[in-house]
Amino acid sequence: MKQSGFKSGFGIAVVIVVGILCAARLGATMDAERTLRGESVTKSLFAAERIKGSVLGLDGLIADIYWMRSLQYIGAKIVAAGPEVNIDDLRGLEANELHPLLDASTTLDPHFLAPYSYGAVVLPAIDPQKAVELAEKGIRNNPGEWRLYQHLGFIHWKLGRFAEASATYRRGSEIEGAPPFMSLMAARLADEGGSSAVARQMYLDVINNTSDLQIKSVASRRILEIDRSEGAR
Repeated sequence: MKQSGFKSGFGIAVVIVVGILCAARLGATMDAERTLRGESVTKSLFAAERIKGSVLGLDGLIADIYWMRSLQYIGAKIVAAGPEVNIDDLRGLEANELHPLLDASTTLDPHFLAPYSYGAVVLPAIDPQKAVELAEKGIRNNPGEWRLYQHLGFIHWKLGRFAEASATYRRGSEIEGAPPFMSLMAARLADEGGSSAVARQMYLDVINNTSDLQIKSVASRRILEIDRSEGAR
């Protein structure tokens, strides 16, 4: 009888999990259709604060769904814009839903580093202040992760805030396990923050410190543009 009860309980749990996954898949499909019609994606999403901790400990799984949805969302926007899209200024894409998606993912799983990394590279070209807010949120939730200081320093650099970028890299360099390039970049940013050499190194550091292929692609493209610009001089 106990074994039968266990199987029954396990079966119910499986059904619930499958139901959540199916609902998430359906929601993503509906979101895609709404995006094509120009409607708001955020309005159709569950409020992350409300569902956090309330679905059988599956916060991490739902955070992944929000994360994948954010990649689909911005990817569709860039593809629709065509090859002439300016990756340094994506405001024309009207991708206002990217931050809410990344914010929801990191609310459900505050220690999920990928959304913070992606936000550091892409969000400055859409909404710089939201990019700063997301990076600072990452540091609050993961103060021992030196990569998050790298992300925030990168955003400050993108915005031309070289003193803030240098100070952020310096803070990150003091964290246990931080690589030597953090302190080196702090010094270079203080001395030559706006140079093309620093720009190339910043994007190279992004490539070397992420496993996300989309982030690598964006950073690699920027290095090619920098090299092209230098070769034309």
